[in-house]
Amino acid sequence: MSAKDLAKYRYEMAVEKLKAAKVLEENGFYKDSISRSYYAIFTGARSLLALEKKDSTKHSGIISLFRGWNKISHPFIIPKMFNNNHLLLYFI
Repeated sequence: MSAKDLAKYRYEMAVEKLKAAKVLEENGFYKDSISRSYYAIFTGARSLLALEKKDSTKHSGIISLFRGWNKISHPFIIPKMFNNNHLLLYFI
């Protein structure tokens, strides 16, 4: 699978997880909606990193790779006003 295909697949998975989070939220399953939203963000970050052929299965690894990816390769993706605590939340 090419990097572009992997990124597309992961993007589609992130969108699916976000749709599931919305359904859960609409039905009062707030904790499950939050969890599904988090995994949508995680999968979205992995999608972007796949374009650079970078990956990690650990959440801390994805955050670390994404910070470096954004600062070096694509500084326009995350506005500088967001601090590290809000890095991945930008996807929502």
